[in-house]
Amino acid sequence: MDEVTWEMRRYDKYRKIAQIMAGLGQSTAQRLELDCTHQLTFGGNGTTYTNMDGESISCASADGQQLFDTDHTATGVSGGSYANRITTAFSQTALEEAEALICTWVDDNGNKVVTSMNTIFSTEKPALVNDIAQMLKSEKTPADDYNSINPYKGKYNHVVLPYLDSTNEGANDSSKDDYWGLWNTNNPNAILEISEYPTFKAAKPDSNSEDFETDGWKYKSSAAYDLGVLDFKIGILSVN
Repeated sequence: MDEVTWEMRRYDKYRKIAQIMAGLGQSTAQRLELDCTHQLTFGGNGTTYTNMDGESISCASADGQQLFDTDHTATGVSGGSYANRITTAFSQTALEEAEALICTWVDDNGNKVVTSMNTIFSTEKPALVNDIAQMLKSEKTPADDYNSINPYKGKYNHVVLPYLDSTNEGANDSSKDDYWGLWNTNNPNAILEISEYPTFKAAKPDSNSEDFETDGWKYKSSAAYDLGVLDFKIGILSVN
């Protein structure tokens, strides 16, 4: 919420008011992106986190464990655990480690899961972004003395998530600068339900929106949504 003062309305009718309205709309969209991204940011470090409003937010998958974990279990299957969390910095070796985990996944009946990731996601750290670009675009394997063919050329899309390495309030957290992961964007088991799209609500000069002390009009934006993950087999996170 923000306020348009009497002075703004009287002496600066358009420039400042327009800035306020644009800022409210932008901050609402950013908050939605922040909350979605934080499912990934905190999903490898616990089943809940506290958001900027002091609310406890779940980032667990449907099995009750944190979204990215080293010992997920499948219902009806005994004697096995399945990982979708690694601690290896980005490289060809790390990609192969993550892909090898996918080969071990089974469904709740113990049947082998045949799936593939199509996207690499990462923070916006320039060195990490450049390493991923080299891996996905080079004809030859980067940093390979034998100049061998690059098997990862064009294999994945790359999405940069600016808030992946942020605190619960959206500030930069350098301890997460090297976070990256694999994601299957075609998997329907990560759900964002929106009951109210980001909406800007203009002020009205009445007793419900006007501040008695300042004669200010209240402008606000709002959105309502919920997030959930039904199955851990939607992606892999590298926490390193």
